[in-house]
Amino acid sequence: MTDDLKRCPFCGGEPKVFYHDTKWFGPTCHIECLDDNCGCGTCHHESAEIAATVWNRRIEAQAVEIEELKSWKAAEDAHHHKLRAEIETLKTMIFATGEAAAVNLRTAMERALEIERLREALTQIARLRTDLSGDFSLGSHQSDIARAALGEGND
Repeated sequence: MTDDLKRCPFCGGEPKVFYHDTKWFGPTCHIECLDDNCGCGTCHHESAEIAATVWNRRIEAQAVEIEELKSWKAAEDAHHHKLRAEIETLKTMIFATGEAAAVNLRTAMERALEIERLREALTQIARLRTDLSGDFSLGSHQSDIARAALGEGND
């Protein structure tokens, strides 16, 4: 089984099985990449066959994981793109709603000002009527203007 070791999944280097006889764990072995710049290896295992299975499965699992990650990333990117489009749509709707609200507010304020002007005009008319029907001996300037406007001159 150790003759069928695949190349290093990181650098493509040649792997080697190392055997150990430890005081506490007994005989173990692990596999390492022989490239000095790599350092890739397995943990210690009870047999070379187990270490070889782990080493060989590692590159296949990594390739599958990479493909799965690429697939997930593509799905995530598509989802983010969709969310960004929805956010832009919502921003546009909020902006349009805000503009409509601003227009409605401006219109309401203009109407309120117009109503206030009409109230002031009605108040002035009421004062003029009071001045016209009241005592003109006060000689108020408004009374003179009101009489002139109504065509009532001083006879």
